[in-house]
Amino acid sequence: MKPESVTGAWEQYRQALRNRVTPVTWQTWLEPLDYLDEDGDTLTMSTPSEFHLQWVNDKYSSLLTQLAVDIYDTARVRLEARPNGDAAASDVIEEEAPHETAEPTPGSEPSAAPKYSFENFIVGPSNRFAYAAAMAVAEQPGKHYNPLFIYGSAGLGKTHLLHSVAAQSRELNPALVMRYVTSEEFFNDFVDGIRRKRMDEFKNRYRRIDILLLDDVQFFEGKEQILEEFFHTFNTLHQAGSQLVISSDRHTRHLSTLEDRLRSRF
Repeated sequence: MKPESVTGAWEQYRQALRNRVTPVTWQTWLEPLDYLDEDGDTLTMSTPSEFHLQWVNDKYSSLLTQLAVDIYDTARVRLEARPNGDAAASDVIEEEAPHETAEPTPGSEPSAAPKYSFENFIVGPSNRFAYAAAMAVAEQPGKHYNPLFIYGSAGLGKTHLLHSVAAQSRELNPALVMRYVTSEEFFNDFVDGIRRKRMDEFKNRYRRIDILLLDDVQFFEGKEQILEEFFHTFNTLHQAGSQLVISSDRHTRHLSTLEDRLRSRF
């Protein structure tokens, strides 16, 4: 246990941080920081993962240092990644919620579910990193976790996160071209393109965009033609630096009938 004087200063520091950022930023990025040491020159804090450390250091190092000077009279802040049992964030993230969350009604555009956002997503220890990775993608599409693959059972908020990425990205950069679609809708568009001999329109619809959010990719299992088309769509977008966010009801290793060349990319 930290001495009372140390604890008091740390709580003052945490409260000052909380007062300077939004509730979402506090809950996701700064609340998980923990005190390690203060040696008169450097305040050392821990983060729950290397990803968390890098994000906080990139986005909030100036604020952390400024408040350390004000409260601790130290000139430096140092962060150490010390996983505390939570799974580290990765490109493949199991997403769980503390309790069941209603899924938004799917639509062909992100605006189909405008009420679903990061602000009203329920964040808990089990889904904190799925949430954090989705937010990182929304703030800098194509830079972090591309593709981002989120998996979890039905009703746990995967669609909510996909819509949140779309909403946040659109708010930050209205010029971005993005498309939210379920895998079944993607499949139906593909079949319609073949039937009407309008495959060029289909390809333009899905390949000339900045962000593709594809829900329930497990629907493609065993469908050879659509898998081939999605493989080429995936490659075109990825090579162009466009962001892909994909959800499934299970881990890629359990999507046994998806081709290896797709599973390896997830």
